[in-house]
Amino acid sequence: MKIILVIHALPGGGTGRVLIYMANYWAKAGHHVTVLTLEKSDSPFYFLTDSVKWISLDLACDSTTFVEGMLKT
Repeated sequence: MKIILVIHALPGGGTGRVLIYMANYWAKAGHHVTVLTLEKSDSPFYFLTDSVKWISLDLACDSTTFVEGMLKT
């Protein structure tokens, strides 16, 4: 099975840790797993096995107002 997990970024928080744990678990079970992050990063905070593909899209950007944020999204 092909699985894609999408998250904003992979810092050292709990959500990123759980996502990495799920990705590693499913990859070890023989699934094709891809982790997709919206924010650019050099490497995830937690260990990601070599069999998990990681794609960083670099789409996140700062907005000064709500309207600007909606237009950029």
